[in-house]
Amino acid sequence: MTADAIETLLNVRGVAQLLAVSTRQVWRLHAQGLLPEPVRIGGSVRWRREDLAAWLNARCPASQADGRKEGQVQCT
Repeated sequence: MTADAIETLLNVRGVAQLLAVSTRQVWRLHAQGLLPEPVRIGGSVRWRREDLAAWLNARCPASQADGRKEGQVQCT
């Protein structure tokens, strides 16, 4: 993996900062299948910055379900 590729991978803290939510909320969103699929590297979980950007640009399609709970990422 190149240095550029590593820079495009975000850990849970980076995702939380990008989405302006807590790390716990990131894990909840992931468990509910609302975030793009992460990449697993050994025991680490990382999200591709490009996948998250596309997801946000598409207005968080999976998070538009009627069952959205309080505290979930709000995309408009």
